[in-house]
Amino acid sequence: MGQTGTNTVTTEGGLRPVSVLVAALVGVFVTAFPAVILVASLPELAANLNTTETTVAWVITAPILVSSVSLPMFGRLGDTYGHKRIFLLGLAISAVASLLCALAWNVHSLIVLRSIAQAAGSATHPAAIAMLMATYRGEARAKSLGFWAFVGAGSPSLGLALGGPLIGATSWRAIFVVQTVAALVGLVIAYRWLTETARRRVASLDMAGGLTLMVAVGSFLLVLDRGAARGWTNDSVLVFTLTCLVAAGAFVYVERRSRAPMLPLDLLARQSFSLPIAAEALSQASTMGVFFIVPFILHGEFEQNAAGTALLMLPLPLGMAAASPLGGRLTWRWGSRATAMAGTMSLMAATVGIMVAQAQHSLPMFLMALVVLGAGNGFLRPAIASALAKALDDTSMGVGMATLRMLSQVGTTIGITIAVAATAPDGTGWALWSALAIGLLALLAASTLARGQKVESGRVQPAVPSLAKVEP
Repeated sequence: MGQTGTNTVTTEGGLRPVSVLVAALVGVFVTAFPAVILVASLPELAANLNTTETTVAWVITAPILVSSVSLPMFGRLGDTYGHKRIFLLGLAISAVASLLCALAWNVHSLIVLRSIAQAAGSATHPAAIAMLMATYRGEARAKSLGFWAFVGAGSPSLGLALGGPLIGATSWRAIFVVQTVAALVGLVIAYRWLTETARRRVASLDMAGGLTLMVAVGSFLLVLDRGAARGWTNDSVLVFTLTCLVAAGAFVYVERRSRAPMLPLDLLARQSFSLPIAAEALSQASTMGVFFIVPFILHGEFEQNAAGTALLMLPLPLGMAAASPLGGRLTWRWGSRATAMAGTMSLMAATVGIMVAQAQHSLPMFLMALVVLGAGNGFLRPAIASALAKALDDTSMGVGMATLRMLSQVGTTIGITIAVAATAPDGTGWALWSALAIGLLALLAASTLARGQKVESGRVQPAVPSLAKVEP
């Protein structure tokens, strides 16, 4: 590759860097857009597949759990075999699995196939970042990563806007047909426009760590799920509890002896590193607990169909997208602690607002609460990323940010499972109250964060300028 300027690098075959950017973002969009529209479709999906809210929740939580553990592995596979190759392989498997999802014959087949599709699709995210980093330099690199963050955050909103009417006219299966077609188109574009990255020797994959972590977290989710429904002394609950404890112990044992551990236990022992991650995981658990309940409230309390539910959920991702740049600026001006606390208090206020709106049957108040919920997340992400960066040096930045993303997704699965376990058969039950309690824990964790700012010449400067742009 030859140098063409201070900001970009010429790709092999004479392709312009913008071609690499477009191809990478198409792949990320294809794998990201179905997530939120699926949540909006859960009531219809449960009725169509003749299953319960408790079981249908695994259509969301199982894929998140599997993909979160897969992310570090795909990053290392890309380093070893080339990120374009892993990007294409992940997109191809995701396309096939998505087509099979459209043909799912029961909820259990959908859970398995959806987990495969999302895990494979998650390979596009670290691969896209690696290829953009190899293609762009300087200010252009920051801008390209900003586009990556925008597509990752904005694609669910577009999925809701376009997917809602589609589901209303057909069924939830149409989501996966569209994803399959989009993935095939993206595969052709990526094959023609992406260029392979340099390969390098890395430490062996921590497969044992990934599997034991998945079993430990999965067993914990089953304990919450079955314990609430069958009783905490039920035989299956006790078996899952024992499995969780054994797997967690095995995970710690494996990680302490791994040359390339999935989770850096030495970093997690530092409060400056573990507390921001705790704030992120708890805030996502609180948010997603509420987010999971929202479509059922819109469906039951406000009598919305799948299309109406999808459109009425748009204020949440839009609020997050709009507030994220402001969250970055506030982090630079106020510091990580104050901005993260403002974000968590917004989450709690939104949860209370949803409770009041449901009690008063006020749809406008309900929609305003969704905007506040999204804005709270927009404030939190850059603040937590900035606080975490203060605990890391250049050699640990990559693994540190990967850990943040992975444990954030683990928090998401736990939050949804707790919300499902607390949901009453005839309504939301304690689900919103449990989300509010988790939000309070997130606020306590946020209150311990470092300020995350530095002042030069009377002007507040970001401690890590690019993080607010990179982390969606």
